[in-house]
Amino acid sequence: MGEAIVSSVMPVRRVRKTDEAIELLTGVIENLKRDRHRVIAEPRKIWHSGDLEIDTERWVVRLNGEPIRVPRKEFLILRVLVEANGAPVPRKALWSRSSGDTPNSSRSLDAHIWSLRRKIEKDPANPTHIITVFRHGYRLE
Repeated sequence: MGEAIVSSVMPVRRVRKTDEAIELLTGVIENLKRDRHRVIAEPRKIWHSGDLEIDTERWVVRLNGEPIRVPRKEFLILRVLVEANGAPVPRKALWSRSSGDTPNSSRSLDAHIWSLRRKIEKDPANPTHIITVFRHGYRLE
């Protein structure tokens, strides 16, 4: 019988004999049985800034702990901004990554941003969360 390399949760080990292969597989099966109820979950992607919380997994936006209603398109815009981790997102990239298409007009994105600001900002005219980056796009702060 030829040499085989068996890899699993355990480190890679060369198996030369049938007995070694059976022993190795038995160990792997025991590990799987023991760990079958263990769930390895990624940490939830929740963005916080003062009174604002955006949970991108559960599609929830909270302001002062209270959920606020945000249409799907606006939530997708928020999600793109959250994924940028505070970096500015160009307008075209923000629109295409949130919808996969081009805007109906050059003001469509602005209308969605203004609607979001009315919902999450204390003073939409002087935003503290969705910041305009002049001649570039928007960022989340």
